[in-house]
Amino acid sequence: MSVTLGQKMSLNVESLNKDINLFPQVHPITPEMKLTHKGVSRLVMLDRYTFKDTEKITLSNGDFVVLTIKEDPKFPARGLGFIMEIDWERKYAKVLVDEEFRGVLDDPEEVSTGIISRPLDVIEKPLEVFYEQIAKRNAAGLAAVEKTEEKRQEWFEKFYQELVSMNFIPAGRVLYG
Repeated sequence: MSVTLGQKMSLNVESLNKDINLFPQVHPITPEMKLTHKGVSRLVMLDRYTFKDTEKITLSNGDFVVLTIKEDPKFPARGLGFIMEIDWERKYAKVLVDEEFRGVLDDPEEVSTGIISRPLDVIEKPLEVFYEQIAKRNAAGLAAVEKTEEKRQEWFEKFYQELVSMNFIPAGRVLYG
């Protein structure tokens, strides 16, 4: 399954699920997952609340990433893109920036191609790209205090349904995990 995220950009769900297997607290993407949000809401969800591979152990060409597109001491611009090439020696990557975030680029070549080169330390790989994954992680955490597996499963389902329906949205620190 692939999810198209803009012109010439698509998320390789099978590959991401293989990477997710290395992180027991992250739930794999399933076909019924649909909630990605749009615009700023999507960027905030991916930038602030998703579980990420902070050590970049799974980062590779083709990966969907959140990154600082434009450095600024007061107002750095964050955006989304796909890794095109990684130079592990120099610790830089070339990223194809999603069209929605290209408006902040200044360099004429970057503007025309959408390809930027940035240090790896400003690039993050979200392992959760659907809100349902975040909801499952949170529901599992909330249900973990139950004494029996049966009760944990029951409360996981109840919490998950409330979270995924957005009847209950935890504050940022809780949502992050």
